Amino acid sequence: MWSTALFFCGLIYWAWQDARHGSVPAWPFESWCVLVYGLQLGHGVLWWPPLLWGSGFAAITCWGKLGAADAWLIMVLASRFASLPLLWLFLLSCVTGILHALGTHHRRIPWLPHLALAAIIIAPWA
Repeated sequence: MWSTALFFCGLIYWAWQDARHGSVPAWPFESWCVLVYGLQLGHGVLWWPPLLWGSGFAAITCWGKLGAADAWLIMVLASRFASLPLLWLFLLSCVTGILHALGTHHRRIPWLPHLALAAIIIAPWA
């Protein structure tokens, strides 16, 4: 139960940081990601699917279309959610991100808040 609280409290905090500042500090965020991922491994989660998701999205960061924090958070989300809820989470976060971009007329938007919102919405059904 406390790992779930750590996950959601951290998720909300980092989403707020990204929304407010446009970035998150690297080592505290990555430390939180590794901690949450490690706690999930203790609950019988396979170790390799989250790493595949994370490394796949980390490759996209090379083109500058996605931040490194987004790839780290995707790895954490992949350790918390099964594949189908994770895909719904991505779809919902993309839709809210597009609506945000259309509403604010900005091309560059923080995606962590949209991932967090989608995770909170999807969590009761996952």
